[in-house]
Amino acid sequence: MSVPSARRVHDELVVALDRLRRSEHSAVTLFARVWREDLFRPLGHATIELYGTEGLGLSVAKTRQFLRLARALDELPATREALDAGRLDWTKARTLTAVATPRTEARWVAVAAAATSRELEAKVRDARLRNRRERERQRRLRGQESMALPAAATVSDSHDPIEMPVTISITMSPVQHARYEALLERLRKQDRRRPRAELVLDGLAVLAAVDGPREPVASPYHIVAYRCDRCNTTSVGDRPVAPASAAAMLCDAVQLSSERSVPNRAVIPPSVRRAVLARDGHRCISPGCGARHFLEVHHLEPRRKGGDNRPDNLRTLCSACHRFAHERGAT
Repeated sequence: MSVPSARRVHDELVVALDRLRRSEHSAVTLFARVWREDLFRPLGHATIELYGTEGLGLSVAKTRQFLRLARALDELPATREALDAGRLDWTKARTLTAVATPRTEARWVAVAAAATSRELEAKVRDARLRNRRERERQRRLRGQESMALPAAATVSDSHDPIEMPVTISITMSPVQHARYEALLERLRKQDRRRPRAELVLDGLAVLAAVDGPREPVASPYHIVAYRCDRCNTTSVGDRPVAPASAAAMLCDAVQLSSERSVPNRAVIPPSVRRAVLARDGHRCISPGCGARHFLEVHHLEPRRKGGDNRPDNLRTLCSACHRFAHERGAT
């Protein structure tokens, strides 16, 4: 092939790669909007992860990458502004989101503007390596065997101190918060008085290291919800519960009565619940989910519409898919 022909193919490839980067930027921006505005729910998906794998046909890894980038751009306004204004190209923005924080992003954007993509990647690698070494040094000083939390990388060539501590904010529904408090109380009764952060990390480590135990027949914790028949509302403590969450709880719960003469009664007989969980392999059967934890049993035909507890009317769902099923049923 002649030099002019090779040059022409090269130029076409450069244009194609530029289009590819622009397309990925557009895709992540739209994905971020779907995630931020919960647009995946009207489309029939309980979580953004299921939307990515089932709705878009992305791999699990690609869905996680899109979600990471969407969250990073949502938390880094200066980076997003520079990207939208054209002062920062998509390749550099994607690189610096791996290390930048709201506190350091202004410096990273300035570094990215003055460096090539390859130089920026090298600076990011060096910063992450410095911080990894600093974390290991501090871990040795503390004499702890557990791994320290990752710190935000810095831009300076000097050994800047790592940004500790890190605050993580988690938004929970009233039912999820009650479950969280119940689990912590159970651990306290077992005399596990470690810091909450360590307890959460221990739990995540168990989930990551093990394929997952089967759902127990009886829940190891209890959440008490109060339902007012007159105003048709449900609450956990002093927090109101959304109608869909309340309906999901009524599917698979123990109904308590304030009258001593009325015994407590499981909505689904324990033997039937065990059979349904075993039939479904102790997994959420929502397409693309397959979760093994926080499993609940759902009535396909609602009990208020005459649905019974026959196994063919019951399905195993995780709590997120179960709540979403009732949201769809209400609409």
